[in-house]
Amino acid sequence: MVPWLSLIVAGVALAVSISNLWLTQFRQGTVKMTRPSQIYLGPDGGVKGAQKVFLHTLLYSTTNLGNHVEDLYVEVLHSQSSRVFPIWVHGEGTKLKRGSGLYVNRTGVSVAHHFLTSDDDHSFVPNAGDYRINVIAKLAGRQSTQLLHSTSVHISADEANKLKSQKVGIYFDWGPKSQSYVKKIDDSKTNSEPRLVITQAGKEFPLDMN
Repeated sequence: MVPWLSLIVAGVALAVSISNLWLTQFRQGTVKMTRPSQIYLGPDGGVKGAQKVFLHTLLYSTTNLGNHVEDLYVEVLHSQSSRVFPIWVHGEGTKLKRGSGLYVNRTGVSVAHHFLTSDDDHSFVPNAGDYRINVIAKLAGRQSTQLLHSTSVHISADEANKLKSQKVGIYFDWGPKSQSYVKKIDDSKTNSEPRLVITQAGKEFPLDMN
């Protein structure tokens, strides 16, 4: 092989190796989120009077270094109004804890997320119409927030009346064949999602939202 051609090939190989090393080991990267397999809007089953958005999804980092999620919250947009659900709780089953940071690696973290209204704002009841649900994250060390995912759902007039009169919630389950969310009213009179509790020293305690 011509000497200068060998040098070019070696230089390109070195550049590719350095680029891969940077992209996988040293780049700060960011956090991304998969489409939620289930979304719930309605009253919480454990915190009296609280309204919430529940969803199950996978959070993953785009770098091997991973990222720390400092805060996560949901914004629900309807017509000209906007409602923020600032209280973040995550976990599986009854082992839930108040969100105060979550490390997300490249493999990802798949857990349920509960977003509740603040203590002095339990007035949210879905009306008929189109809704956009935005999941927003604040990563540690970053100055600004970032939109992780945005989902559009629709609530009919009949469904809205049931939500108001029966004080129940509505589920949106993703259908892979229809490529859309399938709706179901929680007509059991009580939210089937687990009560919010915290785990300390191996013991479970109701999650105190006050």
